[in-house]
Amino acid sequence: MGTKLAFDPQACTECRTCELTCSFAHLEVFNRAKSGIRITPAWPGNPSACFCLQCEKPDCVEACPVEALSVSSEGTVLLDADLCTACGACVSACPFNAIFLPDGAERVFKCDTCLGRFECVSACTTGALSVVGPEEGE
Repeated sequence: MGTKLAFDPQACTECRTCELTCSFAHLEVFNRAKSGIRITPAWPGNPSACFCLQCEKPDCVEACPVEALSVSSEGTVLLDADLCTACGACVSACPFNAIFLPDGAERVFKCDTCLGRFECVSACTTGALSVVGPEEGE
């Protein structure tokens, strides 16, 4: 297994820069609904983050009827947006609710680690997002 995204809720200020950075990195639009990471406020408590955990045996990949999801040699669950039909099978199959299908979308959205670049981590000024290796993320 490769590296994964990690979240520290106590460091998150809910600025949502990670969401905007994700949508811009993939689609060149600033649209939180088209992000592979979602921050959920819990004020006055700590927020939560939802993103693909890059499962070793991902249910979403098995559920996709058009093989739009695959696992890279690095262990990252990848989406081929051109193949995705937005049927929602992967959304239903994910036990972590980490694949998103916004109303009217033509494809799903999920974290693909920006192919190892982790753009959201670079954009997070508080350190709430970080990259962990397989031994730390398991």
